[in-house]
This record gives sequence, C-alpha cells and structure tokens, in this order.
Amino acid sequence: MLQHVALVPHGIRGYARKGKLSLMDAYDLSSIKFLELVNWIFKDRKIDNFTFCGLSYEAITTRSEEEVIPIFEVESNTYERLLTDKTINEEEIGVHFVGNFSKLPKYYLRAMKKLREHTEEFDKRFLYIFIGYDVAPQKKMKNFNEWKAKKIDLLINTGKNIPLEIDEFTEQYFINKFFPEINKEDINEAINHYYSTL
Repeated sequence: MLQHVALVPHGIRGYARKGKLSLMDAYDLSSIKFLELVNWIFKDRKIDNFTFCGLSYEAITTRSEEEVIPIFEVESNTYERLLTDKTINEEEIGVHFVGNFSKLPKYYLRAMKKLREHTEEFDKRFLYIFIGYDVAPQKKMKNFNEWKAKKIDLLINTGKNIPLEIDEFTEQYFINKFFPEINKEDINEAINHYYSTL
C-alpha cells in the first residue's frame, strides 16, 4: 500500500521564463499549487505521509538575495495559510520541517515554529517540508532521522528528469511539466503507475 509520497518541484524558474513572469509571481502560483497538492494527497488519496522539497541549502547559500528573499516571503506566508487550512485541520496533519535552518531569516523561523506548534498534537497523517536540506551533511539536518524512518514509496519529480539517489525500493516517476503546471490528473497518474508496479 502507498503510504509515503515525496515530490521535488523543479521548474519554477523555467515556468517564470516561459510565462514572462516575475519570480515572485511564479512562486506565488507555486504556493497555490502546493496547497492544492496537500489536499489531493491527504484528502483525496488518503495517503499518510507527504514530503515536499523546498529550497536546498545550496540554493539558499549560492543564489542571490534578490531571488531568495521573495521565495522566503512566499513560503512563510504559505505556512501562515496552513494554520487555517481545512485539510490540515480536518485531517489532523502534523507538519514537520527537515533540514539545516541556520541560514533562514528570523521571520521564516517564526512562521515554521508557529505552524509546528499548531499541528503538534496532530498525528493521523504527516507533512514533511524540506528546507535548507543537503544530502551529504545529513547530521546537520534537523528531524532527518525521524523522517528517514518513514520510507518513501513514490518519488515524483517535475520540470526536469533528474534521477535521485534514494532507497532502491522507492519508485521514481517524472512529470514532464513545470511544477506550477501540474494538476490532479498528473498526481493520479503517478499514483496509478506506482500501483501498476506492485
């Protein structure tokens, strides 16, 4: 049975270039897509665990402030929206953050803390948000061991097909669309593909 889905949302900058949008607008649209994903994964498909990958530690430390700060602002606002999100509260989804948080701004950390505390007693399903993550120095990643104990069954990649080194029993699926372009049918096709491999 499918218990843990992870998604790597590649293609947001490509989507901005394609649509001649500002990065802020592209990430705003991506935040809306993320909220839709939470609903599709937890409410529609009744999956117990969902991992979503935000900015990596490398992206945070090597991209310009001009690019990174708007992303932080959009994501912290998204965490505020999750506080009153119907799916999060009705499905009692505990939200956990995984990564190296040392380079995150204080307002971002406050938004994380507020969301974590709000969902602390929720234990029916779990949303893991990776931020500031890096595969190599795993010892610096907070909450990594807790997350790792929940094996990923299906890893979905969007935007560009980059094979990731992960558990050999994890099924990988590529959606050939920029992240903001994906829809519920794409997610259903990925899940159906997983079941077809069993």
